[in-house]
Amino acid sequence: MKNVLFLLVTLVLLSAWSKAFAVENYLVEVSVGYADNDHSAAPDDTFPNPWNGSSGVTFIGDTSGTWDSGAIMLTNLSSDPLYVDSVVADIGGDSFGTGEGTSACAAPEGSGSPGGTPCDPWTATISSGHPLVIPGNGIAILTSTQIAADSNFDSSDISNQGPDCTPDTIVAVVSVTVGHSVQITKTFVDVEQALNSGGYDKGGCGQNESHQWYVVHGGKCNAGHYFQYTCANP
Repeated sequence: MKNVLFLLVTLVLLSAWSKAFAVENYLVEVSVGYADNDHSAAPDDTFPNPWNGSSGVTFIGDTSGTWDSGAIMLTNLSSDPLYVDSVVADIGGDSFGTGEGTSACAAPEGSGSPGGTPCDPWTATISSGHPLVIPGNGIAILTSTQIAADSNFDSSDISNQGPDCTPDTIVAVVSVTVGHSVQITKTFVDVEQALNSGGYDKGGCGQNESHQWYVVHGGKCNAGHYFQYTCANP
């Protein structure tokens, strides 16, 4: 009996020890793009791919089939689940992200949105204490959760974008927080201005705003992308 009790206690301690020292999964690759099939047909090489309906994709967005929206793609590079606690995009002072309401996200086309008021298109999916869980080797795409005419992530039509068709120097800053028991936040800069369509509202200038995905952060060890996580010190 003593041997059995000793074995049970040992197993409990080993289980607790393994959980305490389990390696968190921070291997996430962050990409940004822009999806526009509202103003005109997007060239095949500029509309983001993968997208809604693609294999392995968890799509957090409107599925009606027409989009005018920035987009953020999170790729889990591990076979373990990835816990995403927060995603926030700040574009020239307009903030889209976790923890705010949705009421200020959308505005009539051309009037600027969200008008400098923080809003959260993904509040129904990612909230405090309720992370988004991306399966091993899976992908999550975050984009507008409303139809194109009322897009709540129309990130090319921000409140302080220039009034003409001249590009500005505003760049989006995307902050992503991941981790199950220990959360880590990293910040990435959209140097290609994909989220704000090159620095001006191309749709208002008679152009398509689509931008193919590009990686702003590589999750593999020493991948060489901006603000990378490393395996030893994520």
